[in-house]
Amino acid sequence: MGQTTIKRAIIYCRVSTKEQVEDGNSLITQEKICRDWAIKNNFEIVCVFIEEGESAKNASRPELQKMLKFCAQSHKEIDALIIYKIDRLSRNTDDYSQLRIFFSKLKIQIISTSERFDNNPVGKFVENMLANVAQFDNDVRSERCKNGMIDATKSGRYVFPAPFGYKNDLYNGEKNIVVVEKEAQIIKRIFELLYSNLYSQEEVRRLITIENPNIKISKQSFHRWIRTKTYKGIIDAFDLGEIKGTFEPIVETIIFDNVQRILDRKDKRKIGYNINNPDFPLRNLIKNELGQPLDGSWSRGNAKQKFAYYRFRNTKGFNVKKEVLEEKFDKYLKGFEFNKNFTDLLKDSIVLNWKHRNQSNNNLREQIKKEIIELKNKQEKIIDKNCSGVIKDDLAKEQLNKIQEEIVRLTVKLKDYEDVDDVGGVLDYGLNFLQNLSTEIGKLDINIRKNLQWFLFPDGITFDGEKFRTHRTASILLNKKDFSRGKVSYGGLGGIRTHDPLLAKQML
Repeated sequence: MGQTTIKRAIIYCRVSTKEQVEDGNSLITQEKICRDWAIKNNFEIVCVFIEEGESAKNASRPELQKMLKFCAQSHKEIDALIIYKIDRLSRNTDDYSQLRIFFSKLKIQIISTSERFDNNPVGKFVENMLANVAQFDNDVRSERCKNGMIDATKSGRYVFPAPFGYKNDLYNGEKNIVVVEKEAQIIKRIFELLYSNLYSQEEVRRLITIENPNIKISKQSFHRWIRTKTYKGIIDAFDLGEIKGTFEPIVETIIFDNVQRILDRKDKRKIGYNINNPDFPLRNLIKNELGQPLDGSWSRGNAKQKFAYYRFRNTKGFNVKKEVLEEKFDKYLKGFEFNKNFTDLLKDSIVLNWKHRNQSNNNLREQIKKEIIELKNKQEKIIDKNCSGVIKDDLAKEQLNKIQEEIVRLTVKLKDYEDVDDVGGVLDYGLNFLQNLSTEIGKLDINIRKNLQWFLFPDGITFDGEKFRTHRTASILLNKKDFSRGKVSYGGLGGIRTHDPLLAKQML
């Protein structure tokens, strides 16, 4: 008798998270069938790869990747890959084709213990057909799963991974989401702060992070939360429109919707800044006596040179070179610039007032901190009484929650009384800007410049072809007019006040 040749093989087994341990599909059963087949066909098992709870929809499974690396390194010692069924290796036709090419190059034969296909044209046809059947079965399952989710969504059940503030669980006996009270309080707090319109999104995120140091809140997560309609009890999926959920909402609809309006307005303003053209900083700010806004454009001359012009929209007869009009506007701005004598007095007055304000704020902060300490002491006493049986659990919980809400409110209030350290540096920059308004405004980024121009001249500026005029200016520019009329002077903590026209004239 001739000596039987022993060949070497590896085994790959897989089950997905959705499959139960059933005949022919469990890992133990798959491995046993593969080992029995190997013994009967004179294969020595070199290694076994077990994939637990992984879908065959893609090829990124950890054990599969480990097996591919092992085969690439040891392919000379491996003759075959033994699997229970082709769909254990892949349920995607394209992936299976790539895997088959990979193993074919390494001269490793794929053997299915429950499916017969030989290494010939008919066998390859059968192998491809089995791979297609596996993908078809997977696609049918996916479609059924999707249809089931659509039906559940239509009935108001939330069957997706639960957002922060909820958890996936049974609600009224059906799969849905239920509120996680501690997380829900954080979501409520976020929307209350945004609803007040006193804080920016980033300020709210930082405040919530301070109040909840054990929870990491990234910018991406935060921005997703504040747009999640689920919090007001709405499901928005599968292009079905907004469907009222059967689960409990966390945020009142009126608060959620108003917050969205606030966010939308801020987003529109941000988008609007980008439409400003740096070549024509006076566009729209200036208008003619008929109310037509100023526009700007480039014109090409005979020598193919480009020239910039300002003109009033929908108005004929006015066409002025960009540099001419901007030079006139610079002279107009110089009329609003302050003398250094005035800015020095103004700085002294503001610094004194700021120091007085900070001292007042310090007193208020200390008072608030004292109140917070007293509230925490109350909490400890309630806990002691609860442990001693003097106060029942429900009453203790209610009182502790009320006290905690007050502590959080006071903590937020502390923010309103924070000191600003470098007020002198800020003032130096601002007052120098007022002394050199026409020069400094030209150095600004176009978006900042346009905002500042509208701040200084809220109603815009009218130009009659020769002179500029405006009906309303920012209050800081009005102070200069008061000086010119001898109505203002330096008065220490009370500010700047005078009735001496000569003194006022020296400061202009």
